Amino acid sequence: MVTGDAEAPSRASEPKDRQWQIALLPAIPSLLLMLRIWYFSHESVDNAQLIVQHLNPIGLITALLLTVLWLLPAAALGFRLAGSLLRLSVDDPLRYRVARLSTYIPGWVLGASVIVAALTWEIQFLPILLSIALILATVELQLRFPAQDGLVAACTSLIGAGAIVVFYVFSWPLAQEAMARQDVMVILLGLLPPFALLVNGPLPSRVAHCTTTAVASLLALGLAAIVVLEFVRIPILPVMAVEVGDGAGAATGRRVLSGYVITMDEQMTTFLDLGGALHFVTNDSIVSKTLCRDYSRAPYTDLAIRGHRLEQSVLETGGPDGLSRAVDQRCYGRTR
Repeated sequence: MVTGDAEAPSRASEPKDRQWQIALLPAIPSLLLMLRIWYFSHESVDNAQLIVQHLNPIGLITALLLTVLWLLPAAALGFRLAGSLLRLSVDDPLRYRVARLSTYIPGWVLGASVIVAALTWEIQFLPILLSIALILATVELQLRFPAQDGLVAACTSLIGAGAIVVFYVFSWPLAQEAMARQDVMVILLGLLPPFALLVNGPLPSRVAHCTTTAVASLLALGLAAIVVLEFVRIPILPVMAVEVGDGAGAATGRRVLSGYVITMDEQMTTFLDLGGALHFVTNDSIVSKTLCRDYSRAPYTDLAIRGHRLEQSVLETGGPDGLSRAVDQRCYGRTR
């Protein structure tokens, strides 16, 4: 006769049925796509049906991947940092899932993540990247050379202090301007790197597991929330300003429609303005049109560091449109 205690190990060893989780994977992007179209159409069923007819899903997926590209290095660096800290702080770390998962991230992925983050993160978030890189380098070197952990901590602290000094010398004009304007977020982000020098060794074993698990969980939830928010905000149609005339050629009868072009054919252009109203404009009445920037990503700060705006990435500042350029007046709803 088999007792309940004898059955317990066999039940625990049985593989869990996770097919329902795999089935949910294609449903999540579809749900996000429906949410994006519903939000974009200003909660109008008619507008949503018209947009779906002319929407290119490949373009939408491409826009999403380009938008959330900076999240991939954040996930790799964050989870590796949490797992490495746990491996450094406890005796048997591989019994914890965070430590086991972090070992699957190779070193070249970490190096590539730092480079990609430095190029794709907004300039104002680069102090966070510097802090993560300093802590991760200290922890990884101590794991690699456990017999010389004191020497490694001292060397990495000196190198980190030098990097922080160079960072502050380069960004000192920005710091002065931020303090003059009392920009709290920029000031707080600029104060982060010195605190990275405090994490130069293992955490107390009593709180190491709870701390790293909480950090990994918050990181996962935060990245998931950011993906959803970014998906709702990404542009799925080109943003344009169309100058429409009355057909007589007089400048006084012209007006500008600003919004999104849904479709264009030989006779008519279908246009969704910023208020959610649809316009069917004949091509003969279109005087001019210009491509504009996405209206949903208006700048929230004009602070810049040595000519480069903080809300831009290094790739954006290094491109042909990286520096400030004159915006076409038609994008503001004004005729030429």
